[in-house]
Order: sequence, then C-alpha cells, then structure tokens
Amino acid sequence: MNKLLLVKDNSIFVKSLAEAEKSIRSDLNITVANCVEEFLRYIKTDRYDLFMLDVGLKNCSPIGLAKKIRNMDVYRLTPIFFVFFVSMAKSDMLKEMHCWNYVTDFFIEKNRRKNPSELCDNSGPYIILKKKDFSYVVRTNEIIYIESAKKSINVFTVNKEISLSSYTFTLEKLLDDLNKLTKDFVRCHRGYIVNIRYIEKFNNDSIKLISIEEPISIGEKYKEDFENKITSANCIVETWN
Repeated sequence: MNKLLLVKDNSIFVKSLAEAEKSIRSDLNITVANCVEEFLRYIKTDRYDLFMLDVGLKNCSPIGLAKKIRNMDVYRLTPIFFVFFVSMAKSDMLKEMHCWNYVTDFFIEKNRRKNPSELCDNSGPYIILKKKDFSYVVRTNEIIYIESAKKSINVFTVNKEISLSSYTFTLEKLLDDLNKLTKDFVRCHRGYIVNIRYIEKFNNDSIKLISIEEPISIGEKYKEDFENKITSANCIVETWN
C-alpha cells in the first residue's frame, strides 16, 4: 500500500485533494499532519511514498520544509507536491529539488495523470552530482552521455545539461561511480562517456546517440573496450558506414 503524508493549513481544500487521490488510488493510505512539528515527527518514525505540502503553511516556508525532507537520505527522490500556486521563480527551485506544484503540474487538465507518482520515474539507481551550494540527484538511466570540456564536466541527460567543475569531477571518477551502479556506461574517447542504451548506431570512428545531433568520437585507445562492452551487453545496435 502506498502511503501519502500531507501537512495542511487549509484543511478543507488540502484534504479534499487527498481524498480525490484516494478515489483514484484505492490503495493509498493517507495521513494528515495538522502542523509542521507533527509532520516532522511522522517522517522520522514511519516511511512514506508521497508528500503533499500546503504552501499556505503559517510560520514555515514550504520550500524550507521540502529541503528538510530532501536532506534525509531515505527521501531524496520521494515525490513531493506543493498545493496552491507557486510563482514561476520558485517553480524552477522546486524542479531542482525534484518537487512539483500540485495545482499547475497535476490538476490542470492537459497535464492530468492518474496519480502523482506518474510525474516522475522512480525506477533504477541514481547518482548524486554535487555542486558548490547544492546537489543534483540524477537517475543513471536518464544520462545520455558525459563530456569533458576545458574547465568543466558536462552531463547530458534526457531533460537537461548539468555542468560540473572539472576540479571536483573527472571522467575517471564519474565512470567509476557509475560502474558501481550499472553496467550501461563505457568510455569511448578521452573526452566522452556514453550510455550504451542510447546508442542508435556506430561505425569505426564515431557513435550516433538517440536525440543527439552531433556524433561522438571513438578514440583509438578506447575502441576495443567500447566494442567489447557492446558485445557483452547484448545490445542490438546498427552499424553505419
């Protein structure tokens, strides 16, 4: 059974949303916290699959509360939904924390899903990419390729490009970290790591990745390892001349 924990200020509206969810998902077990202190006690003593935060909370910033949730390892990727309007400036911040505005992201008809968990992909391992003031939590199956530039390491995912300092990260370190989580990544060049699941086709010198226009070079030094990786993974990949 999926467990939803919500903290409310406008009890009628927030609870009605929760009940609407329960009508869609009969297996949803709803717990209502009447204040932030009660909410924090709940998340420390039990495990929850979804959170719903009323942005009208008094004496507490809902974004600050979301950060407290994200600081708990067990809830780094648990879906968090904000109820009521959140300004566009703050919406970008919510996306960085893997949170959603419940009204604009869920209840608007064009975005209507069967349940909140469909807004995010919670399958597969994830890697934490730390920057100076915050961290990105990225599913490994969302990473298409990684590029080493002059002063940065650029991670290209299905949704965005993440630029990291080359003083903190190297391709060697990232590949080592990724290989502990999945067997889907291979270094094909001194400047590139690719996810073999996104390879559309390749030839003796380069790789064409799905949704990426420019081909990725294959370095002579890495050619044998690359071909062995493709073979051992039993990937069905087209070759091209």
